[in-house]
Order: sequence, then C-alpha cells, then structure tokens
Amino acid sequence: MDTPAKDFMLGRSSAWSSKFVLVVVSLPPIGFSAVVSRFLGVNSPNSIVELFYFLSTFCTVLLISMFSTYFVAYQLGMGQK
Repeated sequence: MDTPAKDFMLGRSSAWSSKFVLVVVSLPPIGFSAVVSRFLGVNSPNSIVELFYFLSTFCTVLLISMFSTYFVAYQLGMGQK
C-alpha cells in the first residue's frame, strides 16, 4: 500500500492527471455527506444552533469521505500523473 502525496490528498489539480477525474472522484463524497446528514435528521435548520449542527455534521462527514475516496483512488491508480 503506497502513501499518497500530500498534494494528491489535498485535491490539488496539479497532482491529478486531469481536472475531470478530480471532479468525478469528488462527487460521491458530497452525495454521501448529504445522505448521512439527512439520515441524522438534519433536514432544514430552523435556528442558529441547528444550522451549526448541520454544518459541522456535513463538513465532518464530507472531509472523512473525501480523504478516504482520494486515498482509495490513489491505491487504484486513478488520477495519478
């Protein structure tokens, strides 16, 4: 198992073979984050506390799924220069 380069894991387009591959690999984590946020019961925040909960939940799940997707893409050889 290889260790991905820092630029690759941060999603910098200079480390990927094309911007299209970067966009395609980045889309599933966004959908996954939306589904998990919906599953946790945060549909439309009505107060500032619910908004903070929604944003923190969505961003946390997005970061975890984004980095894991980039890591798997690197291991499968997708998008490498």
